[in-house]
Amino acid sequence: MAYQPTTQMTQVTQMNTPAGTIAIGAPRPWKHAIVTWYFPCITYGQNKTQLEPSASCFWNGLIYCVLDGMLLCWIPAAENRGAIRARYNIEGSGCGDCMAHFCCACCALVQEARELKG
Repeated sequence: MAYQPTTQMTQVTQMNTPAGTIAIGAPRPWKHAIVTWYFPCITYGQNKTQLEPSASCFWNGLIYCVLDGMLLCWIPAAENRGAIRARYNIEGSGCGDCMAHFCCACCALVQEARELKG
């Protein structure tokens, strides 16, 4: 006998969460999360390029890497997060953006990447 999901279960799995909520959990897809964990500069550069098509992925990633070495990478990353919130009318504050990147930059970058990809 094969497992058959109920209508209620199907609706819950297909429901989209509000874009502005920050959920602590395993980011998906795993491949993207693993790359971000080991090389956050790549995800930051990709996010910046999607946010501003004229921006260079390489140079922005390099800037993030240099600032990461000085423990200041959360500053431009929080600025990007604010720009994403403004673009998609997501509620939040600059303080929340800073804290998201300061406390868990990997989670924040993956969430922003998912938001930018739609």
